[in-house]
Amino acid sequence: MFERVVNRISMMFFFSAFSVVVYAWIVTFDKDRRRRTKIMFLVWNICLYIFVLSVCIFIPDEDKYGLVYQLSMVVIALSFLVLGLIILFVGCTMKARLQDLAQSQIVRDNVSRLNLIMSICTICFLVRFIMFCVSPFYYVELKNMPTIDAVLYPWFFYPVPEIIPGLVVLYFTGSSGGGYLKARTYGNTRQSFSNARGALGAAVRYQRQVSGDISDDYVAF
Repeated sequence: MFERVVNRISMMFFFSAFSVVVYAWIVTFDKDRRRRTKIMFLVWNICLYIFVLSVCIFIPDEDKYGLVYQLSMVVIALSFLVLGLIILFVGCTMKARLQDLAQSQIVRDNVSRLNLIMSICTICFLVRFIMFCVSPFYYVELKNMPTIDAVLYPWFFYPVPEIIPGLVVLYFTGSSGGGYLKARTYGNTRQSFSNARGALGAAVRYQRQVSGDISDDYVAF
């Protein structure tokens, strides 16, 4: 039981870390939703922790293929899939705002980072969803299939969906254009887009002076 609890805690920590990244992205371009978004992610994480750890603690190891345990796997997989879709949606929203305002080198760099981050995270979380749901939905235990097991388990259950998105976000959210990692904190996750916001604001002010047809809503992204 101890090994299973540690396994789930590490998985939940990974989920919480990406929740913080998504929260930082959302409040960067939409500060009015700061409080609601924070409450949503807190409630989501707390409920997920309680449910998953309760299953690990109160469901015996010999009953790990029972309905409740399999349901917990589906809940974990679905939570990661939803988080991946949120990353995709928020990334597309930020990319659209960046592309609509200006086409400086900073904007192009951030658009490229967004494309890579949201694509890799969404794909990896989708892979985890598929792997975790094969057994509950199709009653197929991959670990009992040696040929498939050698390729899929545990690599596409745990290391691939966690290490690759983690490294990508860690590398790109702290870089300012040179490709070197400069920060790993929440504040610098938001800072990775502050330079773009300043450049975009200057470009918008210039366009408003020239044409007068740019809304203030675009300046406050």
